[in-house]
Amino acid sequence: MKKYPKLGGLLKKNKNTSAKCKCGAVAKYKTTVQVNIFRGDDEVFWTCEEHKDNCGFLISSKVKP
Repeated sequence: MKKYPKLGGLLKKNKNTSAKCKCGAVAKYKTTVQVNIFRGDDEVFWTCEEHKDNCGFLISSKVKP
């Protein structure tokens, strides 16, 4: 059995200049994080190239500036 959370979907947007990643960079990916598949607690985040595969960074509390 896999540990949760896990990445569920990753959709690349070519011309997205308005969304920002939690780190402040321009986001290019719309990432779905499945927190619990049995309850359906999926969260969607906009992510940059560097953080598109980092679940821990995406679900952690707000990043300090």
